[in-house]
Amino acid sequence: MSEDFEDFIKDNLNELDQVEQPDTEQFWSEFQKEKKPAKSFVLWKPIAIAASLLLLIGFFTFPARTVSEDPMALENLRKIDPQLAEYQALLVSALAEQDSLIKTMNIATEEYQDIYDQLKELDQVTAKYREDLKKYGPDRKIIKNLLECSKRRIKLYELLLHEIELKTYYDELDKQQSI
Repeated sequence: MSEDFEDFIKDNLNELDQVEQPDTEQFWSEFQKEKKPAKSFVLWKPIAIAASLLLLIGFFTFPARTVSEDPMALENLRKIDPQLAEYQALLVSALAEQDSLIKTMNIATEEYQDIYDQLKELDQVTAKYREDLKKYGPDRKIIKNLLECSKRRIKLYELLLHEIELKTYYDELDKQQSI
């Protein structure tokens, strides 16, 4: 069988050696026709700049918040686990920045009711953990759960800001399409 194949190749060598050149002009013209214009978010840069400025203004104008409701927990946290204390400081500063940003945006809570409902539930859980902290003292599990609540609040704030950004994008897109 391999001899037949070799014979076929030898007999048709000239035809096999001829390579058909593609029509590059036709290829590029078809490519340009099929190429869709990239959708760019026109307000992306101004929104990003405004958000950055608000964060910077909030960071420099508002003093760093500490957990003032329960100063014993912060002191004991530094004694119990310095890494957790550093983590708590990062979470508290991130929460303060996001709080100030969201408050300056004057968001209509009705539009994002599900996120605000989750924030209320999280406030209730956090209050229970704070009561447990007062009742049982600085237990490592309670402190970690409080920090997890802070982390979840940050994620909910990020989700809220993302939803606002999407709504702004789609509103702008609708505006452009209506023109």
